[in-house]
Amino acid sequence: MYRTGADAMVTATIRLDGIEAGRLPPNTFLRFDLPTGAYTIGARSSTNIAKRTVRIEPGKTLYIEQSFVIDFRATRRVKLEPRDRTRGSEVVRKLSPAPNRYDTDASTSL
Repeated sequence: MYRTGADAMVTATIRLDGIEAGRLPPNTFLRFDLPTGAYTIGARSSTNIAKRTVRIEPGKTLYIEQSFVIDFRATRRVKLEPRDRTRGSEVVRKLSPAPNRYDTDASTSL
């Protein structure tokens, strides 16, 4: 999961199956090495919660982009979008790792 840009200098709280997994400030990524299965990923901001269920398959890498969009009331809302492997891996290489509860040494994430 990654977040680019300095839009909304807010840090999103990321949850994995309802458990806080880390925080995602701008220009950072979180990496989770998970066993095969279905997981619900959530991102929470001060204005809303976005959720997406993903299926992890053996040997596959998923990339999820967390961003903010402005709704019709001019409120920033958190958004989660899957990205293809090529785009995701190119973007993540340019970002810094963010610490998460599943990786005690975030500098080795990726």
